[in-house]
Amino acid sequence: MTLNGNVVRLGEVKPDEHLARNLVGGGSKKSVKRLYNLVTGKINPSQFFDSRTPRLSVNRISTLKIQEVHAMGLKFKDEINKENPNQKNKVYHGFGQIDVLNCLNAGCIRVEKDDYGGTKPYHPALFTVVI
Repeated sequence: MTLNGNVVRLGEVKPDEHLARNLVGGGSKKSVKRLYNLVTGKINPSQFFDSRTPRLSVNRISTLKIQEVHAMGLKFKDEINKENPNQKNKVYHGFGQIDVLNCLNAGCIRVEKDDYGGTKPYHPALFTVVI
């Protein structure tokens, strides 16, 4: 993958890296409440620790500008909408951020590099403990 004309190759995930979870969902108030608190703007912990699946998708954002992080989120939203043409379009609400070390201290089993063979270099897989 290239970013701003440069080929991107990231090494293994480090404990001090920042990870972002895209907040993509419906536009209704009920749907938004599942993602974050409407009053405080605080991300719901379930966005990072989901008991339904031990593997969650996040992006590595330590080396990116805020605009680049949002651009990846918008691209992700577009991919979801394209894959599900018969469903109502999803809305990008922003992203939640967590550090790898905080994730590990909170119960993640591990955070591994999973860049889809180099096509998505900012994409590790976030593994959590299944409750």
